[in-house]
Amino acid sequence: MGPSFFSQASDVVVYRTIEAIIAVTVLPLVYLINLFVNVILLKSGIQSKGENSMRDPSEVWTGKASSYDRARPTPPPALLDLLTQLIHLPLPLHS
Repeated sequence: MGPSFFSQASDVVVYRTIEAIIAVTVLPLVYLINLFVNVILLKSGIQSKGENSMRDPSEVWTGKASSYDRARPTPPPALLDLLTQLIHLPLPLHS
């Protein structure tokens, strides 16, 4: 014997309840997170007002090389000495 009408009807009620919970809680939360991210992007200057947020990701770094180079970490000077000792070769000559 297959499932009764009442169990099928109660399954529909459960599914509709889950859909309602998602619509009332999750979707507004996703909207708020999206809004928050857009505000951060606007304040940081990565995205300007009215700009399409679905742009080529590489454009974010266009024209930023000089500011990146200023903040680029550099290895400690002793690292070159240590590495040349480990591979048993002399320091390279600088021209």
